Amino acid sequence: MKATTMNETNGAATATTTDDDASPAPAARACDVVGKLSIVVVDDHYLVRLGVQNIVELQCGFEVVGSAANGEDAIAVVAKLQPKVVLMDVHMPRLNGIDATRAIKAQWPHVFVIALTMYIDDATREAMFAAGASGFIDKAALGVEICQTISEVAVDGNRSTAS
Repeated sequence: MKATTMNETNGAATATTTDDDASPAPAARACDVVGKLSIVVVDDHYLVRLGVQNIVELQCGFEVVGSAANGEDAIAVVAKLQPKVVLMDVHMPRLNGIDATRAIKAQWPHVFVIALTMYIDDATREAMFAAGASGFIDKAALGVEICQTISEVAVDGNRSTAS
């Protein structure tokens, strides 16, 4: 499977190839209804992006088509790849997740944004939902909860949270 990642130093897009394992039950409903979900992971920490990508691909059975380290790069990746779902960190350099979500939803209203953050206070949650997010995931959530939230949002378009 191909994944496109924005290079953090010069903004150039590069492609990498990874293997995919079998999809578990939580992702089955979304895959049955919408096919192979395309996901972009946005987080300013490389290890978090890599860990989330592994959960999304290996445990959920979805395809991570791209990633970005900040909100500005997230907008560029979404413009290029038009994913079904963006997993968006909230606090990042250059452009935070709230402003990036607002910009993505204004230009691509069909793209679902799900906040993925360690800041689970009501103000952060409300700000992300006001910006257009369809889901909210605590970074301490289990992989199965991440899969379930992505599935619920992608299939029903409803707001969903996991903590």
